[in-house]
Amino acid sequence: MDFRHRDVVWVDLSLGGPVGDEMPKTRPCVVISPDVHNRNGRCILVVPISTLKVGRNPGSTEVFLPKGEGDLRDDSVALPLHVRSIDPKHRVKEQSRGSISEESLSKIVNVLYQFTKRNY
Repeated sequence: MDFRHRDVVWVDLSLGGPVGDEMPKTRPCVVISPDVHNRNGRCILVVPISTLKVGRNPGSTEVFLPKGEGDLRDDSVALPLHVRSIDPKHRVKEQSRGSISEESLSKIVNVLYQFTKRNY
């Protein structure tokens, strides 16, 4: 399988069983690792995506993805704080159906940066 930066792929996150607040089940995820790594590495970095419930606004650590972006069926949110390194041979259940915009990817990366930067 060929994985590209910004692709939305369906990933089985339930293998081994989720613990605590980890994301369960098979769900769409956006590939955030660079293409050179995706071609040559054994693992890829993905950020899970969840449907945005009607009437709920995205939280400060979530990135809004409108219906249609990445071929998503509903308004959704990317959840950068649930970023995972996965072995695509074992976890990816469906190849990419679409890609998110560069703007959305930048917002995801910014959430990760803001969360991990040093404030001391």
